[in-house]
Amino acid sequence: MIATPTFLILNAEQLTRSEPQAASRNYSALILKRLIFGSKLIEVLVSSIQLIYRLIIKHAWTLTYLRQLSEKMHGIFRLLALSKQLIYDVRWYGGSNRIQYLAEQLQCSMFEVCQLIVKYQFMQNHPFDKLRDTLKILLHYRIEREAIMNDCWAFRQNPETIIDRLERIREAGIFPVKPWMVRCIEPVIARRINKESHRRAILGENGTIIYYLSERFQCDENKVAVILSKLPQIKHVSGPKTKKVVDFLIENEYTIEHVIRVPRILFHGVEKAQKRLNELLEYGHKPKSLIVFCKTEKEYNEYLERIKKKWLKNEKK
Repeated sequence: MIATPTFLILNAEQLTRSEPQAASRNYSALILKRLIFGSKLIEVLVSSIQLIYRLIIKHAWTLTYLRQLSEKMHGIFRLLALSKQLIYDVRWYGGSNRIQYLAEQLQCSMFEVCQLIVKYQFMQNHPFDKLRDTLKILLHYRIEREAIMNDCWAFRQNPETIIDRLERIREAGIFPVKPWMVRCIEPVIARRINKESHRRAILGENGTIIYYLSERFQCDENKVAVILSKLPQIKHVSGPKTKKVVDFLIENEYTIEHVIRVPRILFHGVEKAQKRLNELLEYGHKPKSLIVFCKTEKEYNEYLERIKKKWLKNEKK
């Protein structure tokens, strides 16, 4: 029988009643590291089983923590079973295995790939050639590596289906592309594509808020870019809403300088802004700043009262 490595036994002896979860994480990491280097897989398998057996016998009280430990332990056993799959990969797919390949293409460590396989169980037995084909497709369509690692469910889709979906997304001008767009149901992606089509119809082929605002206010794009630096979320405002707000501003002779000072106006509804402007005009007041249209109801009402008092005072003169 292969002896359990001394350092593993020492770690086992150090287990305390207050550290069942920490110990589980340590053993998971230890087994991952041994698997990654690909050497002595059988030794790791046997040693790990011996270690787990010793822990259960010596620390039977830890069974009370079985619920908390179950997920971690399942991860360990899945990785132990992965050793057989790695040998199969090397034998049938040209001397490499899925851990090495994914780590190289995703530009991450093999340890991180193992963590992914624990999280996404299907990747352990999923055909290696399909994993490779799918990853090539995702990277070709400029899906970020970090996004892929955060959502590996796209690997379950058929490569031909993925290409068809990504072509439609590219034609619609959607960017950046996220993995959920590949795996979501058809009605969801259809709505996303339709929304983007409306946006491009309004904002133009460039499809950006900066380009649209520079065109409407007849100014340099660099000047408008200041808005995006102040409030990056603005780039996600829908095309139709942006058009309504810009129409309102231009009709009432507000300039790009007003928008740069108060970019939040692009988030607000035109109906409310128009109502407030009409009320203020009744008292002979046109706001010099767009902040008035962004105030809360309480703040606006207080502002309106001050305008009324000032107007009444002038009327009495």
